[in-house]
Amino acid sequence: MKIRLVMWEDCERECPGCCMRDWDFFSLPPVTPIDLGAADQILLTGGEPLLDPYALHMLISYITKYSLAEVIVYTAKTDDTPLLLGLLGAVDGLTVTLHDQSDVTSFLRFNAALPAGTLHRKSLRLNVFKGVDITGHSLYHWNVRDNMVWIKDCPLPEGEVLMRFDPSLIK
Repeated sequence: MKIRLVMWEDCERECPGCCMRDWDFFSLPPVTPIDLGAADQILLTGGEPLLDPYALHMLISYITKYSLAEVIVYTAKTDDTPLLLGLLGAVDGLTVTLHDQSDVTSFLRFNAALPAGTLHRKSLRLNVFKGVDITGHSLYHWNVRDNMVWIKDCPLPEGEVLMRFDPSLIK
């Protein structure tokens, strides 16, 4: 089972096709330790997970207490390279989304800081929206999916379950 775990609704962006506008966060079922234990992969998403690095760290610790699942964090926030490098050490992968051209500079700074020797077991995915130009840059660590567009009603990929995180579980 693959769980797409929504941490919260908070995000700095106002993306026109954001899936959070399609879902009622509080109507999503809360994840339980039993769900975590049954998962093969847990995809942490938001809003934006990196808006509260401490809460993200606590959630990752909570997940690893109950699960051996692969943990992947989805983010569009790449302006704090030390934070991202530390996060990459704590999870199995990172999926970064470049929504517009203004996202490219901070992403390239982070990409240049990636320690090549420690990435062979990490899942690194780069989602690049249509109109964002990353040509001419070395992205050999990344599985790049480019020319992305917003999809109406954000259908979940087959085999994924959408759940929310209840912060009271880790207090």
